[in-house]
Amino acid sequence: MIAGYIRVSTLDQVEYGRGLEIQKEAIVDYCQKNGLKLDRFYEEQGISGGLTKRPALAELQGDVASGLIDTVIITRLDRLARNLLVQESILSDFQDHGASVISIDEPDILSIDPSRILLRQMKGAINQYEKAMIVLRMKAGRSKKARDGGYAGGSPGLGYVTRRESRKSPSYLQVAPEEASTVELIYELRGQKKTLKDIATYLNANQYKTKRNGKWYPATVKYILENEVYKGFVNYSSIKVPALHEALIEADLSLPSENKTPIEALSFIINEKNKGASFRQIASKLNMNHIPTKRGGKWKAGTVKYLWDREKNFRRN
Repeated sequence: MIAGYIRVSTLDQVEYGRGLEIQKEAIVDYCQKNGLKLDRFYEEQGISGGLTKRPALAELQGDVASGLIDTVIITRLDRLARNLLVQESILSDFQDHGASVISIDEPDILSIDPSRILLRQMKGAINQYEKAMIVLRMKAGRSKKARDGGYAGGSPGLGYVTRRESRKSPSYLQVAPEEASTVELIYELRGQKKTLKDIATYLNANQYKTKRNGKWYPATVKYILENEVYKGFVNYSSIKVPALHEALIEADLSLPSENKTPIEALSFIINEKNKGASFRQIASKLNMNHIPTKRGGKWKAGTVKYLWDREKNFRRN
């Protein structure tokens, strides 16, 4: 059986706009001109050229190993991989199982002629270099967007969606009202001195959605509270400038820190200890009074003792 393997990565879409359909048409046209019967396609979209997370390639390799596929057709070598070592690994795997590989743009890629092998490997090295240059150009472009206060790219956070006026115009962030209300609620709850865990529990109990419709965790809440995008800033790499998008939160808003022991808790511990209470009793009372710990968990005797000893040493010094 003859199969076509086609792949388009995010880099290809950004740099060249090459799509799966163009590759399909080229392979179908090649087969028709050469009297070959094409049985099926293995296709991947938005997938990098590494060996991991490439389900279509894994399926193709499995079918080649079991003898179902004896010929693989690609439009060019970089559809297998832009990395030379990965490219050679894939070709070697196909050869070991007796399958031939046809590249429309590079004939006889599996020839054992030393000159042909050298040429193929040089081509692979060039592909790898081209990929590195594409990444550098994309990073430079994103840095420029960031310096101009625009959207540098990537997945937008909760509260925003990306928009663009046309295919060639730069993308920008636009407020998503329903998501934005969730972000504002998180800041409001934090302003009421709710712990990260309390906020996550509340959001889950009341069926508020994350960006990907998943479950809320303290770390998720913390990420939103620390994300400068909500205060109207672009924070990309080492760049931090005022952004063009609409802020959801006041830039000078101050929130309770999750990284310090609340003064209320420390005062409670000192007062109770001076009354002769044990560390275990103090921990129990702290939990009963819903006084938050540093990380939003439950108080334990060991934690109370640590804070008490630290306070004693501080006063002694």
